[in-house]
Amino acid sequence: MQRPVAFVVEDQMSLSILYEDALRLVGYDVKLFRNGLEAVNAVELYDPPTFIILDVNLPGLSGRDVLQHIRKNPKYDDVPVLIATANSVMAKVIEPEIGEQDRLFIKPMSMIDLQKIAKDVAKKKLDITTQELKSASGTAHNTQSMQAIREVMDSEDALLDDAQAQKPNTVANASENEEKEAPQS
Repeated sequence: MQRPVAFVVEDQMSLSILYEDALRLVGYDVKLFRNGLEAVNAVELYDPPTFIILDVNLPGLSGRDVLQHIRKNPKYDDVPVLIATANSVMAKVIEPEIGEQDRLFIKPMSMIDLQKIAKDVAKKKLDITTQELKSASGTAHNTQSMQAIREVMDSEDALLDDAQAQKPNTVANASENEEKEAPQS
């Protein structure tokens, strides 16, 4: 079974690394893109991921433009996009443009929330795949394999929940650390 894949489109390095780490902890492979043009190229070049994290304020091409490009590509119809912005005014402008499967977050975003969304998306995709396998073959072996994968994911969820209860991490902490590391003018 192939691991779920996330595209992370974020120009702030500390945030993209934080997102990447959070997603890898819940079993995702992650592809990072630093600007809107890289993201648009990825939409054309790669198979659709399980889901996308998309910053709104990007160099080269805005996240809003990237979202429109994603939604014009039929291969991406079922790919949820988590749109992240620190700008509440821009969030209100974008909100009517997002699809049913998409989510809009005002930064800071809790890494626990991000991981829960990622796990939910992966499980939903797994459920769809399980139904397709049952329809295609109806064999007990495929059903048992998918059930075993589901059990492993559930046990990983429990371990992750325990670990996160001990040390929560948020995007706000990463942004604060990045500001402290920036040279003073």
